[in-house]
Amino acid sequence: DLFQKAMAVYAVLWCEDVPTWGSAEMYATAILRDPDTAVVYQVTQGQLPDLSAPCAGYIISGSHWSAYDDAEWINNCKAWIKQYFEKAQAEPTTTPKMVGICFGIQIIAEALGGKVAKNPLCPGRFMCGKETVQVQSNFVDQPYVQSALKELQRDADSYSHTLRILESHGDSVSVLPPGGCALAESSTCPVELMSVGTHILASQGHPEFHISTITDVILPSKVKSGKMTAEDAAITAASLESDPLLDHPLLNAIYRHFLSS
Repeated sequence: DLFQKAMAVYAVLWCEDVPTWGSAEMYATAILRDPDTAVVYQVTQGQLPDLSAPCAGYIISGSHWSAYDDAEWINNCKAWIKQYFEKAQAEPTTTPKMVGICFGIQIIAEALGGKVAKNPLCPGRFMCGKETVQVQSNFVDQPYVQSALKELQRDADSYSHTLRILESHGDSVSVLPPGGCALAESSTCPVELMSVGTHILASQGHPEFHISTITDVILPSKVKSGKMTAEDAAITAASLESDPLLDHPLLNAIYRHFLSS
């Protein structure tokens, strides 16, 4: 089993069907550091990994869809996540880990009995820009976090229990699934980072994004769709340009070590 895992590639579950919103390779590059180590599954077209096949880990991407939308592919993905979680509970030592990003955290929550709603802490607002996330103080004690800090040559004592992450979402997890744990929160989102059992770790933020993803792609799109005003988009863009520091390398490293642990 260990040999199979070493030889297996990762699975990126790409949950987007609009070309504007990047690519699955963004996730493989940011988290895995090598797109060649991942196989992409077009989930909106009905593709899902075979849970019995060797796999090093699963990454569920973002999407412009809502996790509560009644679409066949979303319902099928929820059923697959539920089957995965049952397998992880029954066969914990041989089941690979799972990571979810934005829509990923939301569909995992919905699939396992939680709830997702329009941003509950800021009704009517589409959140887009940099968020400072407050992380639980004991999160740093997790072995995969320690490994990530070591990889980046950072001292655990200097870790401030905050993460500066780019976000783009109209929904967020409002009710945790049974067994779920909120590991981080912010002033705009009650569940910024979530674990479920020992095999699932997911975030609302987008550590695979670059600032240009927000300023050049998402902000113009949201202004065009009416979800943001041109004034709010300009303020967000100016804020990112004046304060570009992000903790994406750390969160991506945390995910990388979690998946391999």
